[in-house]
Amino acid sequence: MSALVPALIDAGFAPIGILAGEAGLHRLQQTAGGSGLGGLLRRIQMSVGGDLDYVAQAQEALKQGRALVDVEVDGDAAKDRARDVFLQHGGERIVYFSAWTIETLT
Repeated sequence: MSALVPALIDAGFAPIGILAGEAGLHRLQQTAGGSGLGGLLRRIQMSVGGDLDYVAQAQEALKQGRALVDVEVDGDAAKDRARDVFLQHGGERIVYFSAWTIETLT
């Protein structure tokens, strides 16, 4: 992963988030809707589309001691460029999370 972050910066991506350990698990919980009524509604919406499986897989990766790298993209061209950088640096499961969809890029 040491070469990935500079490559992402060179490709124009910043900020870059690294999710790991308990803090990473907490961030994923927020992705899955967090707590309260809003969180419940978000989880229901995600479960209808099967998107909670992606979150569960990411949580499992963190529990296994792996790290997840998070970048923001603006548009399809940036999404494709980010995917290419991740693949060039050993990315194994590249997933795009937006407010209402989750898309597998690999």
